[in-house]
Amino acid sequence: MTAKSPADRPTATTLLQMTDVFSEGDAISMVSNDDMLKRDRQIEAQAETIQAQAVEIAHLRRELLKLKNIE
Repeated sequence: MTAKSPADRPTATTLLQMTDVFSEGDAISMVSNDDMLKRDRQIEAQAETIQAQAVEIAHLRRELLKLKNIE
């Protein structure tokens, strides 16, 4: 990254204007969206785990049926 010259840096007035754009509700919405994204990732991970377990159960079930046929 290159260093910014003083002319490139935002002024105090610009910073105040930028903060006025985002209200407290916007900040809460942003946090809520982050929380929802984290929850979505957790649900996806749980779904992958459940799917892998279902595959394993199907495999074990086939093995059990084979053993029953042998006896």
